Amino acid sequence: LYETTEPYYPNRDHGGTDFNQYLMPGPGDLAETEIIVLERPSADGPFGAKGPGEMCANPQIPAVANAVFDAVGVRIDTLPITPERILRALKAQAAG
Repeated sequence: LYETTEPYYPNRDHGGTDFNQYLMPGPGDLAETEIIVLERPSADGPFGAKGPGEMCANPQIPAVANAVFDAVGVRIDTLPITPERILRALKAQAAG
């Protein structure tokens, strides 16, 4: 949700050149998530094992996109969701 090569709003400068300037989510930006472990062995993994972390982050992006739609009434279907994209979509909606 944060990665882009476009300038950070409202500046016209491109994103940070190092990790001190790079916009990264922190612990306060994470949504509360309930993780439920289902004991279903996988035929592809050793001893039925599969990676536990791959599926944990999938619902957050659609949830944020739907929250933006609910708040402003326009659907943003390109990541990252930026203020510029929202403003462009609002202008396009107003123009008809």
